[in-house]
Amino acid sequence: MTPSTREHYHAVVVTPKGEFFGSLQGVTFNETVQSLRQEGKHNLVVDLGETTLMDSSGIGVLLSTADALRQEGGDLRLARVEEKMRNLFLMTRLLGEVFTLHRTVKDAVDSFALEPAMA
Repeated sequence: MTPSTREHYHAVVVTPKGEFFGSLQGVTFNETVQSLRQEGKHNLVVDLGETTLMDSSGIGVLLSTADALRQEGGDLRLARVEEKMRNLFLMTRLLGEVFTLHRTVKDAVDSFALEPAMA
């Protein structure tokens, strides 16, 4: 299923639904993100509130997306991460090091506004 997208002033919110693995879901997620990047949108919030399950290949998709966005001067933030998935990010030591988690989508979007403009 193609993830839904919503544009906000500081970022685009991408919401994958259901299971998020690296196969078909990863391909559709990457296609959505690639389209946004081509439009010049490099700040993304991934809303995981409607994601029921994720495996390591799904995390790999998020890692490669974050890396590509950061190379373009943007970033990826995660919002509404359920406890089971949060533990997966903790076990892989990606929390805080690579990804920042936000309780709400609004908090994640607003976090982009708090950063100084890049010179």
